[in-house]
Amino acid sequence: PHFSAYFSGAPVVYPPIGALADSIGGLTAARILSLVFMLGATTLLWGAANRLYGHRAAFFAAALFAIAGPTLHLGAFATYDGLSVFLMALAFWCVVRPSGEGDGTGWMVTAAVAMAVANAATYSSLLFDPIVILTVLLTAFPKPGGKIAARRAAILVIIVAVLLLAGVLFGGSSYLDGFDRTTLGRVPGGASPFTVLTNAWSWTGI
Repeated sequence: PHFSAYFSGAPVVYPPIGALADSIGGLTAARILSLVFMLGATTLLWGAANRLYGHRAAFFAAALFAIAGPTLHLGAFATYDGLSVFLMALAFWCVVRPSGEGDGTGWMVTAAVAMAVANAATYSSLLFDPIVILTVLLTAFPKPGGKIAARRAAILVIIVAVLLLAGVLFGGSSYLDGFDRTTLGRVPGGASPFTVLTNAWSWTGI
């Protein structure tokens, strides 16, 4: 079947990895794989927060993330979301690493590859791309300054765009159909804004 036409992520990214885990230890191993991804994301969060704000902030950031409802769910479900969160966390960690006057090309390239694969693994992760890009700009002020910030952001955006475009061209129109059907063309929910906010608070209130 043309899985790409109705999967909400590229079927060539997570499904083979999940299937490999399943072949080793069944559903339990596939769930453990998601747990490993979420533990990795927590570790990367600690590393990024530590670099930006110090040990105390890193501790509380990692602790709050680790006990949040969505984190606990994604660490227990055998789905592609854990891989995508881990890769987005890796991209974020990479963009806060550069220092000094250099443009951090190596870090930006690594972050771009991680972001592109995360977007391919779960299309909805595109929502987090602007946060990573904005972080690239904000972490370059006041030093090394605007030109370096713009260069880093340009490297990141261009590489992500090229990789995603190459993936679409290689995968064919079914990938565009799958993206449109599962991400852009979803049937609107009937919940009120108040219900959405209430649910969000119950999941992340702490």
